[in-house]
Amino acid sequence: MVRPGEFSRPFSQRHKSSTNSLESALRRLSTSTQQTDADAPVDVIGSLGLTLLFLPSEPLIDFIFVHGLGGGSRKTWALSKDPLHYWPREWLPRDSSFKNVRIHTFGYASKWTEIKSSALNVHDFAKSLVTAIQDSPHMGTGHRTPLVLIGHSMGGLVIKKAYMIAREDPLYNALGERFHTMVFLGTPHRGSGLARVLDYSLKSVLLPHGSKAYVEDLKDDSVMLQLINDGFRHISGNLQLRSFYEVVETQFGPTSSLIVSRESAVLGYPNERSALINANHRGICKFESPSDANYVTVRNALASITKDIEDELCHQKREEQQKQVRILEKYLGVHERSEDDLAAYEERQIEGSCQWLTTSDTFCEWRDGFAPGKEVFWFNGQPGSGKSFIAAHVVNSLQDLNMDCSYSFIRHGDKSSSTLESCLRSLAFQIALMNFNVREEILAMQQNDVHFDRDEPRALWRKLFVGGIFRATFQRTQYWIIDALDECPNYSALFPLLAKLDSRVPLRIFITSRLSPTIQKGFSQLRNVTTETASPENTLSDIKSYVKKKVKELDIDHVEYRQKITSTIIEKSEGCFLWVVLVLEELENVFSESEIDLILMEVPVGMDPLYERTLERMSQAPRGKPLAKAILMWSTCATRALTVEELEAALRIQTKDKGIFALEKFISSRCGHLVYVDRYKKVRMIHQTAKEFLLRDDLDSEFAIKGRDAHSELADTCLQYLTSEEMKAPRSRKLITPSDQRMKKRSSFADYACTSFSDHLRRVDTTSDTYMDLLDKFLRSNILSWIEAVAAKGTLSPVILTAKNLRGFLESRGNHRGPIGKQFQLIGNWSTDLGRVAAKFGRNLLELPTAIYWLIPPFCPLESPIKVQFGSSQGCISVTGLSNTAWNDRLTCKTYYNEQAGSTACSDKHFAVGLSSGIVHLYFQDTCQEARILKHSGRRDPIKLMVFDTSGGLLLCAGVRSIRLWNIVNGTEVWSSALSVLPVAVLFIERDTTVISISNQNTLTTRETLTGKIISSTTRKNPFETQQLFRRPIDCAAFSLEHNLLSVVYRGLPIAIYTIDGNEFLGACARVEEAREGIGDIALLSMIFNPNPELNLIAALYLDGDLALYDTLELELLELANGADAKSLAASPDGRTLATGDAGGVIQIYDFETLRLMYRVVASDQSIRSMSFSTDSMRLLDVRGNHANIWEPSVLVRANSNESESVSDTFPATPKTVGSKELYENGNITAVATHPAEDVIFCGIDDGSVAIYDSNTGGQIKILCQHKVGVSISNIAFGSKSNILVTADTSARVLVWKIAKNGDKLECNEPWLDHRFPVTIDQLLLNSTEDRLLVCMVGQSIMWNFADNKATNFSSMPFTDARIWSADIDNPSQLIAIPRSSPHRLSKYLWADLDEVSSTDVPELGENDAPRKIFTGMKDKLIVEYSAVASKQSRRVVILNSTSTPSKSTNSTPTVLQTSLPSEIRCVIGIYLTTLLFLDRSAWICSIDLSDKPKPLRRGARAAAMVESGEENKIIRHFFIPDDWLSTDSEIIFQVLPNSNFFFVNGHEIAIVSKAL
Repeated sequence: MVRPGEFSRPFSQRHKSSTNSLESALRRLSTSTQQTDADAPVDVIGSLGLTLLFLPSEPLIDFIFVHGLGGGSRKTWALSKDPLHYWPREWLPRDSSFKNVRIHTFGYASKWTEIKSSALNVHDFAKSLVTAIQDSPHMGTGHRTPLVLIGHSMGGLVIKKAYMIAREDPLYNALGERFHTMVFLGTPHRGSGLARVLDYSLKSVLLPHGSKAYVEDLKDDSVMLQLINDGFRHISGNLQLRSFYEVVETQFGPTSSLIVSRESAVLGYPNERSALINANHRGICKFESPSDANYVTVRNALASITKDIEDELCHQKREEQQKQVRILEKYLGVHERSEDDLAAYEERQIEGSCQWLTTSDTFCEWRDGFAPGKEVFWFNGQPGSGKSFIAAHVVNSLQDLNMDCSYSFIRHGDKSSSTLESCLRSLAFQIALMNFNVREEILAMQQNDVHFDRDEPRALWRKLFVGGIFRATFQRTQYWIIDALDECPNYSALFPLLAKLDSRVPLRIFITSRLSPTIQKGFSQLRNVTTETASPENTLSDIKSYVKKKVKELDIDHVEYRQKITSTIIEKSEGCFLWVVLVLEELENVFSESEIDLILMEVPVGMDPLYERTLERMSQAPRGKPLAKAILMWSTCATRALTVEELEAALRIQTKDKGIFALEKFISSRCGHLVYVDRYKKVRMIHQTAKEFLLRDDLDSEFAIKGRDAHSELADTCLQYLTSEEMKAPRSRKLITPSDQRMKKRSSFADYACTSFSDHLRRVDTTSDTYMDLLDKFLRSNILSWIEAVAAKGTLSPVILTAKNLRGFLESRGNHRGPIGKQFQLIGNWSTDLGRVAAKFGRNLLELPTAIYWLIPPFCPLESPIKVQFGSSQGCISVTGLSNTAWNDRLTCKTYYNEQAGSTACSDKHFAVGLSSGIVHLYFQDTCQEARILKHSGRRDPIKLMVFDTSGGLLLCAGVRSIRLWNIVNGTEVWSSALSVLPVAVLFIERDTTVISISNQNTLTTRETLTGKIISSTTRKNPFETQQLFRRPIDCAAFSLEHNLLSVVYRGLPIAIYTIDGNEFLGACARVEEAREGIGDIALLSMIFNPNPELNLIAALYLDGDLALYDTLELELLELANGADAKSLAASPDGRTLATGDAGGVIQIYDFETLRLMYRVVASDQSIRSMSFSTDSMRLLDVRGNHANIWEPSVLVRANSNESESVSDTFPATPKTVGSKELYENGNITAVATHPAEDVIFCGIDDGSVAIYDSNTGGQIKILCQHKVGVSISNIAFGSKSNILVTADTSARVLVWKIAKNGDKLECNEPWLDHRFPVTIDQLLLNSTEDRLLVCMVGQSIMWNFADNKATNFSSMPFTDARIWSADIDNPSQLIAIPRSSPHRLSKYLWADLDEVSSTDVPELGENDAPRKIFTGMKDKLIVEYSAVASKQSRRVVILNSTSTPSKSTNSTPTVLQTSLPSEIRCVIGIYLTTLLFLDRSAWICSIDLSDKPKPLRRGARAAAMVESGEENKIIRHFFIPDDWLSTDSEIIFQVLPNSNFFFVNGHEIAIVSKAL
């Protein structure tokens, strides 16, 4: 459970504040303040009104300090002018007990020595205080934080009266309820005898001061005191009261006395706690230091109050906070908490150690911000020198000072904590728990579906930190502690991030690592680093303290002998803390002086000799060596630390010994102190150096770990488990139980085996057939239950990683044995399937892991192993009609018909396509479904360039005539600006606050992002032409925010490289040396920088077909690929992949660093105009002609840097070519009608043809008839009684065909009737006798009478608006209609003459509800589907009792039944018997029984899930539809057939789904 007070501090187990740390920090601050602010004026009194002293990251409580008579908002609370004596501002904020307390002080005019009179009294001061709180932006209206008011002397009366005002005045009632506690310091509740003396003095002739009403209020008989005491007593019962009284007399000249006696300072209420303060009236609230006994008394009382309030909040907000924590953990992928590592070091740390660092000037200057521009502190040292203890101590020292501190302890080989990505995620998680604003930012990202599941560090930094966390408001400095950076395999990716820390973000980072050349080089390139090296001299005092403590625990009586042991160990340690720890642990197991002497004499100096000695002793053990070797193997090579329970289960499988017990005791006694069990029962290596030692190739020991052999054994163990009976899949869908229930029954080793087996498999000896056999068995048996187990953990990363590891395994195997054999082919096919299943069905798997058994295999390609092996399993749905035999690289295609697509852009959530008209289509990244259309007013303005900001919420579009900014969240245009010249490159810079563009006339323009106002506009000089006789236009340009570079190509000249900020010309890049001097070069078509800041590369496309790669630092040509013949370029955000598109529609994919061609996609012969990658680098978007394509080539699933050890990224000798131009040649189905008696579906196609499809198999039978070629069919209606087929196309032509049956075949000849109408046709509707056809158009509806078989025999009925029509099955002579413009109006008309019969209003509809369709398939029920005008995907369904639809005369209201339906219906499919079928927003086909007596729900084979809805009805979820089926811009076409099968239109095919209901 997370307490509110701990919500912002979830990782610390240390709640006590260190007085020594606080005083030390204050001394350091005092020195720094004297140095920096020696001449700064000090406001001794303090300001009037409310002053904010401290604003925490997560304010939960408000403290308000109110001074007394003659005091001030600062003066009362500070012993001296020294700023550090102002304890509410300087001491409390540095105390961890007040981490969530917002602190204010309140000042008012109480200076009694003023000559002027004052009519102000306590009531006036109290009213001013209440008003100030109410108006405060931190505490006022809308805030709910409890208030704690601390009053000194008269200030106590002011806060009492303020509470009375807040309770009595209705205007402040809400504020009054927030008063929680009052703390009184020397408050004269019953007045003070000295008040009379003071009042007399003010009125005396000798001291001509004006009278003060508030002094009168302090007299023991004052009316004000009586009113306050009488009123307060009745309303203070709910308050917590603390009263402190003085016991030292205050000196007045030659006399002294108590200003406020105990009797007056204590109220005596039941809810009051009182205590004395050993001070006089003035000193009761002023203190010398944090260790002052009086301060400790007051501080402890305030801390107790704070804890009580936090406990109350904990009870109130527990569920909400726990829910948020779970969401954050899942969203950020944080599985292990860093507090475990911190606690482990805290347990072994000696009190007082490591303080040499945190008290040093260098560290304090970094911590306190007195080292400008030095945000990073790098602490380095040799292995075993105690760097992790230093990191833990730094964490504790910062937390003791109440700093916002997040930390990460990196462990090499532990996948959960060894990567830079996991480190950043952990830090983000901790910051979110500490800071409300950050938490809100991250939760908003989660709600907006911003994903970074597989992002490498730079993308993660950009999306999560720059685009999210750093946008939050930080009130105080954030501290990050990163330990053992060198143990992170991709640590180099951190340095470019550190180099560009935004100075506006208050962030300080402390990093520890070994002192290696590569890390030293990385830090040396940074300007913001403070460096400290751990030397033996620095650590000697810590080692001495540790040795003395441990030697004392040996129970040796002789002091001299203890000193001898201590000095010997210290002398041999050479500053290595780890060496000391291991030697002392060895001494703990001996019990005589002779044994101790022997160890001290034999123990070698240095870690390696010590490890060798340990292994020698392990070799001498008579028993248990195989088990010890196995434990070392798992501890050394496992991908994460196993628990004792997990390791015990693994060892039983590995050793085939079922009787392993007391494993923890065995580890302690037999593993030579190389392995230990931590407090969380995890088995760990004692240190990274021990792991490196055991893995050395030259180690001569029976306990030496050979990496390949060890991984082979671990892989074998994992696969043995994964192929066991325990992992068997359920035999029947009826027997299935929820995933989490079955997971709990499995071995504790299951999680490790499922997530890590492929990591070990990739490193095995691939020459052995053992693993091919095990893999073959696994893939043929338990592969689906493995996928379920992984998905049940809430992530599919192991599935994707396994797909890559299987490919790497096969590549290695192929090098030895060749790519032959059925097993090889099966593993290769599954490596493809796993990646595709995760990509295509990931959302569905995470929502319902058991879907892998019954719902997913049928939707997979016909020849995929998952379809072949499991597509026909018992209980599976059946899917037929799709012709795809293998996975298609093209996910979807968007068509814009009369528009040309010209530009693309991608953000985390969306991708955008810009058209020649200036319209922008936005789509969701994950589903490819249309999200929004952005239309501007005015002339056509073809969009040439587009770019998203970091958050993805803003889209900048540059056209020929204008540049405009869109807010894509609400679809509004933020601003637009006319252009006089054409921009060739645009970019967001300076944390998205500025837009920069460069035109083809070499004009560089910057604009304010929010307003579009031009900040600067300058025309640059051509560096190659000194005389500037004429201005060469720019052919192309490219920005790189990561490198701070701009590249420009002047026509006929080489690439010129500039800096963005300084506009400095750096030089030129060209293919030949002469061109670099500006002599001239072949025209350049496109160029792009590598987005990875570690790679200083730029790629360029030339008109002659060359693709060149340049180094932007050395300005040298690195690679040249001849014959690329491309026109457009795109670079993946991770910087690893380069894509080119040519005039023939061919996409070629290269490795960016080498220009090695890896993949080729052949599609249509239309020229590719623009391309862009998705932000996860896994998808590629291109636009050509009137199409936009989204591709997901398998080659883009490449190894991350942290996976380099487990995945092979070798390039094939011959690049793979996929795709076909036939992708564009098949026409799409646009309209359908079913035949109730025959197993056929009539389908209209966008090429003008009408085809017949088999409703059982989904296959096309024949082309039945044809409209004009190229004119799309828009509507179809079929009459089975008279066998007539009515078809309409987009040119408003309607044809009526007579269908005849010739044997088993349906045929038709020439159209029976042919007529072209004036406007586009919306709907065709036949009556029940099929002698009348209603042709619905915008503005009119036409009734066509077929009685005399003449096309001219029709009657027209004009309507002012379009209508939705439906036949009335309860009364076949009537029709039902709803106007689109008046969705609440439902009318009935006669088929004979379209005369209106009745009309009524449908209640409970909003203005934005637009009717889409009417369903009348169920007797007495009328179902109307509405959609929101502003959204295509928001649906609402109204169910009416059709029998209550009134006659024209009654005009009564129909019965509405809609409470039983879900709030987010995507669209209604239809009615089957008494069941309404619909598609929900998650793409599930659902049903709900609408009969008066719903049948009991079946929990059998065909109900995937139950969803509660209303009191009587339940929704059944049957199966889901793949996202790519729904990625069309047109309406989804699907129906339920009379035999309960579904058919879905998927492009040019019909998919039949059976066994689903």
